[in-house]
Amino acid sequence: MAGRLEDLKTGARNGRMESPTMSVDEVGRGLVSMCREGNFLGAVDRFYAPEIRSVEASSTPHVPAELVGIDLVKAKNHWWIQSYEVHHYRVAGPFVGDGQFAVHFTYDVTCRATGRRSTMAEMALYTVERERITREEFYYAT
Repeated sequence: MAGRLEDLKTGARNGRMESPTMSVDEVGRGLVSMCREGNFLGAVDRFYAPEIRSVEASSTPHVPAELVGIDLVKAKNHWWIQSYEVHHYRVAGPFVGDGQFAVHFTYDVTCRATGRRSTMAEMALYTVERERITREEFYYAT
C-alpha cells in the first residue's frame, strides 16, 4: 500500500496522473479534450513522450520539417502561438486506428508578421507507444 501511495504522490507531482494502461483511444480522447479547451501546451506535457518525433509536410524558414525531442516540439508550439493570432479553432476526432489516431484541426488565424487573415486546416496523425505519443505528422489541405 505504501508503494502505491508513493506512486500516486510522484505522479501528482509530475502531472502524470493516469490509469495504469491507457489505450490509443484514451490518449486520443484526452488530447482532443485538452485541445478543445485551448490547452494545447498542456496536452504536449501530458501525452507526449520525451523522444517525440514531429514531422511537418515540409520545412519553412522558421521550422524544419522534422524535430526530435519534447523541448524542440514545445519551442515549435511557442513559435506558432507567438506568430499567429487565433480567432477561432475547431478540433475533430480522434479517428482511431491500430496504434495511431488522427485529429483534424481548423484554425481561423491572423499572421502577426503580415496582418493577413486566413483559414488553416490540418490533419495530424499521432503514433502512440507505451501510452505516450511518440510521433506526430501533419498534413495540410491544398
